[in-house]
Amino acid sequence: MAAQGDLSISELHMLEAVSKNEEQGRSISALAADLKITLSSVTIAVNKLVKKGYVEKINYIASQLLSLSN
Repeated sequence: MAAQGDLSISELHMLEAVSKNEEQGRSISALAADLKITLSSVTIAVNKLVKKGYVEKINYIASQLLSLSN
């Protein structure tokens, strides 16, 4: 996991939204609806969090779900 001081406020909000259903994961569209932002904005934010090691993408049937990294 990356250093603790490397997260913006918006990234912290995104992590909070991802963690709401940590057991099952959350889809990009569910996050977008929850945060009332566009799918592309969520995708960009999530990709940054994946790169930093905070979130992982999980392929689930025909879609991807997100969960917090261990």
